Amino acid sequence: MKKYVPEEAEDLKKQIQSVFGINVLSKTRRREVVDARMAMMVSLRKLFTTMEIGSYFGMDHSSVVHACK
Repeated sequence: MKKYVPEEAEDLKKQIQSVFGINVLSKTRRREVVDARMAMMVSLRKLFTTMEIGSYFGMDHSSVVHACK
């Protein structure tokens, strides 16, 4: 099954990587990566469902809900 990658999410990921030098898709719990990932989830929430965002990050939809709170 091919992973659906929204164009807006890829653009935002590239912007974060160029400014902060952080890969938000990495599987780490380092504070700077987690904060950037959560900010990206909040930004994408206006455009996509929690299920779509969760699948992009390889997480459950409840992780997206927690990040948005």
